[in-house]
Amino acid sequence: MNRLLLIVVVLAAPLASHAGDAAAVFAKEVRPLLDQYCADCHDADTETAFRLEYLQNPQRVHDSRKLATQVLTQLHEAKMPPKKQKAQPTDAERQRIIAWIETTRNDATLDAGDQTDPGKVVLRRLNRYEYAKTVRDLFSLGMKRTWTYFVAPGKSVPAEGVEYSKRTLNLPWNLPPDEVDYGFDNIGDVLTLPPHLMEAYFDVAGLVVDNVMADSRARLTVVKIQPGEGKSDEQVARENLMRLTARAFRRPVTDEDVQPLVELFLLARAKGEPFDKAMKVPVQAMLVTPDFLYRVEQGVAQKATQNVGPINDYELASRISYFLWSSLPDTELFRLASEGKLSDPAVLEQQVRRMLRDPKVEALAEHFAPQWLQIENIQTVTPDPTLFPAFYKRFLAGAMRTEAIIFFDSVIIQDRSILDLVNSDTTYINGYLAEFYGLIKRSPNKYEGFAFWKATTMPEARRGGVMTMAAVGAVTSTPTRSSPVKRGKWMLEAILGDPPPPPPANVEPLKEENDPNATLTLREKLEQHRANANCAACHQRMDPIGFAMENIDAIGRWRERDGTVPVDATGTLKDGTTIQGTIGLKAEVLRCKDEFARCLTEHLLTYALGRKLEWYDEPATARIVSALQNNDYRFSTLIVEIAKSHPFRNTRQGAATAR
Repeated sequence: MNRLLLIVVVLAAPLASHAGDAAAVFAKEVRPLLDQYCADCHDADTETAFRLEYLQNPQRVHDSRKLATQVLTQLHEAKMPPKKQKAQPTDAERQRIIAWIETTRNDATLDAGDQTDPGKVVLRRLNRYEYAKTVRDLFSLGMKRTWTYFVAPGKSVPAEGVEYSKRTLNLPWNLPPDEVDYGFDNIGDVLTLPPHLMEAYFDVAGLVVDNVMADSRARLTVVKIQPGEGKSDEQVARENLMRLTARAFRRPVTDEDVQPLVELFLLARAKGEPFDKAMKVPVQAMLVTPDFLYRVEQGVAQKATQNVGPINDYELASRISYFLWSSLPDTELFRLASEGKLSDPAVLEQQVRRMLRDPKVEALAEHFAPQWLQIENIQTVTPDPTLFPAFYKRFLAGAMRTEAIIFFDSVIIQDRSILDLVNSDTTYINGYLAEFYGLIKRSPNKYEGFAFWKATTMPEARRGGVMTMAAVGAVTSTPTRSSPVKRGKWMLEAILGDPPPPPPANVEPLKEENDPNATLTLREKLEQHRANANCAACHQRMDPIGFAMENIDAIGRWRERDGTVPVDATGTLKDGTTIQGTIGLKAEVLRCKDEFARCLTEHLLTYALGRKLEWYDEPATARIVSALQNNDYRFSTLIVEIAKSHPFRNTRQGAATAR
């Protein structure tokens, strides 16, 4: 059937723009086709990601635009039904299904507005990173500088930069790493508090209090009102604890909240402890209370018939501050919350932009970026030391991770386009990385080794952006070689937002072999691997992307040859598009820039909400991406729109559950 006739069929189809009519059209004209061609694999009893019952609800089709778009892609490209299936729809039948899904997906009358499900309520425990940042800001504890990046006149720093300092809490602790889910360690469902972890928090609380009371500045955050000023010790302790717990609990407190802590103080005094030492007891107890360790959200009381409602201003202050700063709200956020002004969209946007200019926003770069890029644990990567001894130079792996953090931070600070994360002519390196990247031909001196600077001399366009950073190359390799499969998978997960499913359980992975006389190249082995029907679908997506990154070796260095063989960095996508090397790969990602924008949005929204995104989050995601399109893809637009989004400002009504 020619294209004109297909258009006539689509336009003539009696498709409706309202939910009731859409459901009727589905039942009469679309469902029979799906039953005929798709039910064997996608009915309610099959274990697949997509089931036909999903299409019976026009509201769900509309709200879950991403899934609808994925289904449309399969239909447009004639991938479904699979070609091996004998019964295939005619072109007209296929177009009728496509037209119904597209019309329903784009139907503005189906917008649910304020009653869209904002997601489940889970009490979120502070993870250990948030705990440290919160303790730092609560007690104004001293910090130590852990890296710098700046211009120093007269020094041998080979590039320009701007002043930058990153500080972290200098505090002994023994909290174990937090569980990771959906790529991040702040997901409420896995932030459990088993007995052994509670004991660890109690021990750490003791260390915190010892540090606080030993520091004259930090002590004033606990004992701002001094004893002996015409008030009893109990009165002084109560007033100090009322003020401190309001900050620690991130909300107004009552006498009922504070009374148990006062009683602990009085018990210590009764045992003869001096005032300061007695104050350490309730403060340590405060640091292990649920109101401190958990971010408690009750929401604003709604009518009994409403399941969705806004969180209150104090809860909104905490959501914003832990999203951007990984710490408690500052004085201005508390003030606006107490005045009931923070939930005003204009005030909220103003505060978000203020927070993005605050140095504490470094926490977003430090905590989010390495997890998004899957380089958080780069120092546990173990390339073969006989093949790649350069990786084991002291401080190199840590510098690779830091490069990504400072680069991401520069995008935040300068409010650049998020597309700069894909391709940029600058990065931020220290002497160890400069030597590794070949920008200097000697070992760095001590000053150059630790100072990071802005490098504008990355070779041509082959480097630049997160995709070609050494850290990414190292974590997407095997111990003995680069891995096109791992790199393709990483691209689909971190950059394109279309992750492949887990590999089939009955398929053997490629065997590692270092035999120089092996007859098959890695590319040929992967072609054989794709011959397995169970593997072909995913590897056709992953492998070509990974091959385009083959100029980067197993530890992130650039190479033109793999041993004695010239590197073939060509990849051919399923649609026939040929990608040549990292330059071509970045150009292809920028051609599909909205896919990257959606991917980064989904990662940041997951991080901000502390939960997996669901189909009902799709309208919010779509609005954020649309705002990016209309504002030159500015990073600040992405953050502001997340903070103003429906799932960020609202909650399901009802009691939250702890894990």
